[in-house]
Amino acid sequence: MIIILSQVEIPKINNDESPSMQKSATEEPKKEPKEQNELTEQQKSQILDAVNSAVEIGFIKKLDSENHEVYVDLLIWNASNIETKENFTISMALYCSFNSSFEGKWVDIYDYQSGKKLAKYSIWGFKVY
Repeated sequence: MIIILSQVEIPKINNDESPSMQKSATEEPKKEPKEQNELTEQQKSQILDAVNSAVEIGFIKKLDSENHEVYVDLLIWNASNIETKENFTISMALYCSFNSSFEGKWVDIYDYQSGKKLAKYSIWGFKVY
């Protein structure tokens, strides 16, 4: 699992989408891209390949991108180090964001057998339980 996720380039997610409060009245607003955090087609393809590989090896047992929920095999999850867990969780948040009608980059990771919440990623960052 480490090999699969280490090959995905995770874009830096800027959670501060509000304009700076310290701009002077005479300063012209800067033109910024419409969506700074938008994924490139290559990044989407890498994430999709990683998700497909995780499904094939049995790591992802159930994927509900509409509700931003992923159910995984606990044995593989427990065998992964914290960096792999974080990369996987961020990748799944990005995957759900471009496969859901809901805007936002968040996801909840659950154990498929018990339903226990294992990790989450949201605007507040990554958290493992």
